[in-house]
Amino acid sequence: MNDLNKIKIPFSLALLVALFTINPVLKEYGAIGFSILTASLQIKHAYIATILLLAASVYFFSLGIIGENKYSQYSKKIGNIVYALALVVPASFFLLWGATIALEVIAGMIKSVNLAKPLEWTLSFLMGALSSSATFFIKRRFDKVDLRIRADKLEAESVEILDRTKKLLNDGYYDLSIIESWKLFENIVNRISLATGKSRPRNNSELMKTIIDSKILHQSEIATINEVRDLRNKLVHSELSVTKTLAENVTSRLGRIIGRIKGIEEECYFCGKKYSFIDLEADDSTGASICKACSKVHPNWKDELLALGMDP
Repeated sequence: MNDLNKIKIPFSLALLVALFTINPVLKEYGAIGFSILTASLQIKHAYIATILLLAASVYFFSLGIIGENKYSQYSKKIGNIVYALALVVPASFFLLWGATIALEVIAGMIKSVNLAKPLEWTLSFLMGALSSSATFFIKRRFDKVDLRIRADKLEAESVEILDRTKKLLNDGYYDLSIIESWKLFENIVNRISLATGKSRPRNNSELMKTIIDSKILHQSEIATINEVRDLRNKLVHSELSVTKTLAENVTSRLGRIIGRIKGIEEECYFCGKKYSFIDLEADDSTGASICKACSKVHPNWKDELLALGMDP
């Protein structure tokens, strides 16, 4: 459950408690209201509707915290709509009440009975449109804040995982550094799912499907990811000796792919200018990158780097 949901549920409950405290007042004044078209609206109607909507929002928010899947996301979105309606209903009721009073004054000034009904229909339409717009505005704001909080949480997790990976590699825990590297990749794919509005992958098969469907990686990079996934599975389920060279190679190759997904800028080895990872060609052997312009000038740049003494 993200921080916004932690706020919304208690706040909805607090509003419910506040509404229940004014229940004695409603017993005396709840029947007061107004009529528009063929409907008779009273304060108690808005009161009951608001309570039911707030209760429903708490229910849907509670369903949304059960797990991270498409159904929980639907539940959160429905909860946002219902919660927005609960906030809009009281304001819409009193605005409509005030508008009907103004309408009666205008009709009295015009002294035309024939205009009363058209004006009521127009007023009802405008209030309905205004209430709908306000509801979906609030709902969109909730959705955007939800999205931002989840993205910030994943970003913070990625920083922690990256720090752990580096520490494990430096401390000689090479097998664990590869496992942590894979966790970092999972974190990045979760962010892709979040950005594309898809549910969080529940297993490696769904994770690979997400990355393939995104079409942001080349086939060679997908092949590398499959290799790292197989190695990670072997490390988790069996004892396997991992050398420092292998760990550095795996974390470096996977790190490049993660970097390209994130759009991290890197310097071209030849010209020194910074480019997006997507606009660079990389050499897994030497760890160097080159921009497209320098690649045309140095078509055999990988051999040139080896000739300069860069170790594979």
